[in-house]
Amino acid sequence: MQLLFNTAVDNLAVNRDFHAADKRFIDTAIKLALFALALETGSVKEYSEALDIVLNLMKENPEYFDFLSSPDIPKQERVGALESAFGGKIPETVVSFLCLLCDRGRIHTLSIFSATSVETSAI
Repeated sequence: MQLLFNTAVDNLAVNRDFHAADKRFIDTAIKLALFALALETGSVKEYSEALDIVLNLMKENPEYFDFLSSPDIPKQERVGALESAFGGKIPETVVSFLCLLCDRGRIHTLSIFSATSVETSAI
């Protein structure tokens, strides 16, 4: 499952000039991959709650989201900020997911998630 998730994120990073239908497919693949990881570990509720925490923080602090999205700030610094902010507070797999998105310049794809979106990804 981790490979499926990495492949979906890599496709976003490599092919920045894609059509809307491709974007929806990749967004769905990312959601399904995270959902599958949550199912494997029996952590669907925990992952969903963790994403809600992250999304609420980003909504309440758009400057933090801007910081994580900024190409002017080194990736290591942005990824380190995520690890510092969320490490030990939310499931490590979700932290890794966020770091991977940030590392690949795709942290903005968090907008594909909404409340309970991990729980409803298989629907």
